[in-house]
Amino acid sequence: MSPKGEEARPRASDIHREGSPVSASEGIAAYVDHAAPLVGLTLTPEQREGVIRNLAGTFAVARLVMEFPLPDEVDAAPVFEP
Repeated sequence: MSPKGEEARPRASDIHREGSPVSASEGIAAYVDHAAPLVGLTLTPEQREGVIRNLAGTFAVARLVMEFPLPDEVDAAPVFEP
C-alpha cells in the first residue's frame, strides 16, 4: 500500500508477472520512468525508448532462464567463484 498522497510505484517483479494489470510495454515504461530518477538518471526521449526496448529484451531472456526446469537433486552454489 502506498503512503497517502503517493501514487503506487511499479516493482520490477510486477512487470513480467502473468496476469499483471498493465501490459508489458506499459509496465516497463512505468518502471523506467520511476526508476531512472531514483538512480540519478535523466533520460532523453530517445534514450528512454532504447532503455525500454533493452529492458524488455532482458525480461524476455530472464523469463526463459527462470522457466528452465532444474532437477530436484541440483544444488545451487552459494557463492560464485570464477
